[in-house]
Formats: sequence, structure tokens, C-alpha cells
Amino acid sequence: MSLGSIWLGIVVLTGCPAEQDTSEGVLQPEGRYSGMGLLGSEGEVFYLAGGGTSSGFVDDAWAYDVSAHTWLPLEPLPIPLLRSAAVQHGESVHMFGGTTTGRIEPDVLLRWTPRDDRWEERDLEGGPSPRFKHMSVGLGGLLLVIGGKYDDEEVPRIYGDVWAFDVETAVWSEVPTTGGPSGIYRHAMAVDEARGVIWVHGGFDELETRSDWLWSLDVQTWAWTR
Repeated sequence: MSLGSIWLGIVVLTGCPAEQDTSEGVLQPEGRYSGMGLLGSEGEVFYLAGGGTSSGFVDDAWAYDVSAHTWLPLEPLPIPLLRSAAVQHGESVHMFGGTTTGRIEPDVLLRWTPRDDRWEERDLEGGPSPRFKHMSVGLGGLLLVIGGKYDDEEVPRIYGDVWAFDVETAVWSEVPTTGGPSGIYRHAMAVDEARGVIWVHGGFDELETRSDWLWSLDVQTWAWTR
């Protein structure tokens, strides 16, 4: 089964706080940013989880029926989370990293099955260091994580490493690459299966300088080209 990457970035919604009714008596999520959104496999339900609001980081999750135009609250995340990275695999979503307070980044991998309204926190050994503002894509049966930032110390760490999570075996492995950025975060990224490459553009480098570079990563040789 192939993986389809989903966007995890800015989710902008207007409304009032979760678990409260609007003046019209309609329950809906609070406006937020950097949450996670995906469309169900049949295209009839839009799912939303986490993010930041005017009152802080949130752990709520929601389902929006695109035909009935109604919101339904779901089981919340195990922790408040935003700026994570996620990939959809069948009916489940795998989310890695993110930040819980803006200064604390976990290294936990979450598996969310929205249809069953179930979260699973997977504390696995040998995975990437804690981070946020990284990016991920799906490639075959893998979740690939590239770059990111760790901001829990006086001097932040900027990563340029590549990690692969095998969805079937639940095993992390670091991917040895040649060339490429020594550090990158808040970049744009997409997988090009026809050409066998991953495209990476922009973001900030290890000196936290905004960049206009365009990289491609060959997924056979794992060599970077600019």
C-alpha cells in the first residue's frame, strides 16, 4: 500500500473555542494555526487535530462532514501539539515530533485512526532526535523525515538529517546521504515518484538564514543535488 503525504501547516478556521457553542448554537473548533488536517479516504470527512490558538496550544480533534456541513468533536491528542509532520497510510496517520509549548519538542510518534476515533502513542527506540518545523513525505511504505529544529536549549540545534520510519515493521533508521544541507527547517518538500526524487525548497539553514535554494534528493542513491 502506498503512502500519501498530507499537508501539515496553517489551518485557518474562524469560530469560537472548542466545546462551546456559537451564538447560532453550532459547535465548531476555535480558530487556529499550524494544526494538522487531512481528508478521509472517501472524501466525505475533513479531519483536524491540534494547533495553536489565542489561548495557547490545543489537543482537540474534530471531524467535519463536508456534505452536512457539521463539526463533530473527536478523542483529543495525547498531548497538545503543533508544527508536527505527518503522513497518511491507509486509514491511519503517523505524526512525528512537533512542539508542545513552543520550547519543548517531543520525539514521540503518534498514530491516529480518525475513523475509529483512536490515538496511539508509540514510544520507539532508535528514532530521530526531538524536533519541530521539520517536513515529512510518504515513499512506498516509509515515512521520511527531513530536517527540523530543536529549541529547548540556549543554542538551538538545526538538523539536516534524513530518517525513515517503516510503517509495517515500526522501525526507525537513519538514511545515510551525500551532499545536501547541513541544516534546514521550515522548508517546502514534496516527493516526485516518477523521477525518483524528493524536492526541497527554501526554509532556513543551519545559520538560521532564509534560503532560496532548491535541492533534490535521489531516493535510490540518496545523493543530494542542487
